Amino acid sequence: IRNVPCVVKSRLNIWETEEYLELLFILEAIAQYQNYFSLKTALATNLLGYSGDLINQIFIDDIGLEKEISKFWNYHQLWNTKGVFSAIKKVIDDFSIKQRLLSTTNGERILTNFLHTLEIFHEAESDNHLGLHSLIKWGWETKLQKFNENEKEIRLETDDQAVKIFTIHISKGLEF
Repeated sequence: IRNVPCVVKSRLNIWETEEYLELLFILEAIAQYQNYFSLKTALATNLLGYSGDLINQIFIDDIGLEKEISKFWNYHQLWNTKGVFSAIKKVIDDFSIKQRLLSTTNGERILTNFLHTLEIFHEAESDNHLGLHSLIKWGWETKLQKFNENEKEIRLETDDQAVKIFTIHISKGLEF
C-alpha cells in the first residue's frame, strides 16, 4: 500500500528541533537588525528560504541590503510594541513561510514545529515579562538545559486522515 498518510508519535522534544534553533536565529536578527552576521544567518535559515546566491546579491547591492535591514527594523519595532508573536506573524506573512513549507514534502512537520516553538516563546515572553534580549537569552538557556517535559514534546502534524504509528516504547501501558 502506498501513499497512506501517517504520523509518528515520538518522544523527541521541541528544544532539539531545527525549527527551534532557526527561530532563535531569526529573533537575534530582529533584535540586532543592523548586525550583518545575524541578518545573514536568519536569511539563510530554511524557514526564511533565501539561497546563498540571493544573500550574496543582497549584501552586494546597497538598495537590497537597506530593504532587508528595513524589514527587520520593522519587525523589531513590532516586537517592541506588540510582542514576539506579532513580529513573527509578520515574518511568516512577508516570507510566505506557511505557503512555501506546505508545498514541500516534510513541510507540515516543519510548520507544526515552528508554530509550536513560536507559541513557547510567546508564553515565556508573557509569563516572565521578557523583552527582546531577555527572551533570546531565555531561549538559548532553555535549549541548553534540554528540558524533558511532556508538554514540550513535538506535536503531531494534522492526523485527521492518517494512520497513527506508535513504537512499542511509546505504547507501553496502552491497550489497543
